[in-house]
Amino acid sequence: MKTMSFESYRVNSHNMHAHQKAQEFGKGGKSLYLFGSPGNGKSHLLMSAYKKALTTLCPHFVVFANVSRLLKIDRYEFETREEAEDRMLVNLSSKLFVFLDDFCAENVTGRTAEFIYLMLNDAIENGRPRFFFTSNQSTIDINDNISSRIASRVNGLCGKENIIKVEGDDWRIK
Repeated sequence: MKTMSFESYRVNSHNMHAHQKAQEFGKGGKSLYLFGSPGNGKSHLLMSAYKKALTTLCPHFVVFANVSRLLKIDRYEFETREEAEDRMLVNLSSKLFVFLDDFCAENVTGRTAEFIYLMLNDAIENGRPRFFFTSNQSTIDINDNISSRIASRVNGLCGKENIIKVEGDDWRIK
């Protein structure tokens, strides 16, 4: 991840639009959702935008997380899981930008789906944070396979113009 930057990203006709949107992330009021097959550069763009945000904002206002790790919520010895989730939601809502890699790639159970729903719903109700998501699933797939409430909120946070399919070959197997 140290070498990931907008400059090191290999732009081609399949990812040019996603590259442009990632560079512009944070300038508008919308979140950004990049989806597509594994290995086509979505995480590279997310990390590049995250690094850019860190250089322009106080690190306290920016957070990066792999969603699978995020959902393994650490709890203090004296906390219930619900209290730990509430603490995590408060922490996330204090950020300006949240960068979420591999959104909905994890095994989304009823409990984790509820947490994701609350996280997105809080952002809508409070007007922040803005999210930069990467996923292997389209919002249609999320709607059909996980939760229509989650898909609806992602669509609302991003708008149609910021839900972008990234295509291309898997660079990991070249």
